[in-house]
Amino acid sequence: MKERILGAAILVVLLVPALLLGGILFKIVVGLISIGATYEFIKTTTKKTPKTIYVLSSLLVLGIIFLDYITKNHMNFADFTLETYLVIGTLLLLIPCLFVRDRYGANDAVKVIGITVFLGVAFKSILALYETSIFQLLLIVFVAVTTDVFALFGGMLIGKHKLTPISPKKTIEGSLVGLLICTIITTTYYLIAIHEIRFLIIVPIIMILSVIGQMGDLFFSLVKRENDIKDYSHLIPGHGGILDRFDSLIFISLAYTFILHIL
Repeated sequence: MKERILGAAILVVLLVPALLLGGILFKIVVGLISIGATYEFIKTTTKKTPKTIYVLSSLLVLGIIFLDYITKNHMNFADFTLETYLVIGTLLLLIPCLFVRDRYGANDAVKVIGITVFLGVAFKSILALYETSIFQLLLIVFVAVTTDVFALFGGMLIGKHKLTPISPKKTIEGSLVGLLICTIITTTYYLIAIHEIRFLIIVPIIMILSVIGQMGDLFFSLVKRENDIKDYSHLIPGHGGILDRFDSLIFISLAYTFILHIL
């Protein structure tokens, strides 16, 4: 428990100043977290990947996240689209498997491309929400944290029926408690801090985000189970790696960004 508290304190000390100060500091933190998450995901799912691939995948992730900022501030890159960047990045990650297939085969290349695009788009969504409003970013944080915390406590207090074999400790009761408390707390926050969408619409949206966040948690748990590991890394004391803490937030950010675009 002491180790988990220490890990949580480290996260607060590192993330809160970046969140409050914003600007380049927040972008740097997002970039570093995205690189760490990419490294953890690739290391978990591919066992002998050369270091060069880690570097290329990190650059691809950063490019997906920050290409818009680069093209806007440097006229020489104005015609360099995300589609062009993705084509070049995909080729750079595919071609090496033809030469070092004993360490980086075709299946590994496909995995790495999927991981980098997936995480790049997810962290781009997180940054875009922050650029829209810090309150929008805090909303998805509240959804992720309240769902996770109260699902845990709900499972401990009244949990009797297993939710899924993927994560044996999770229960249906805990999941419902997390969903209910998340909806109450996050809806209250939204009505006070943002209040751009009507009450009857934002409530189901928050419920959907809570469910998707739990699915994200289960997805990353499934990846760990299929690769026989407990944590993605030991970077954060008592909490594991970056993906162990950002699993549900990654899914929620993608879902909320999509919802905002269609409203």
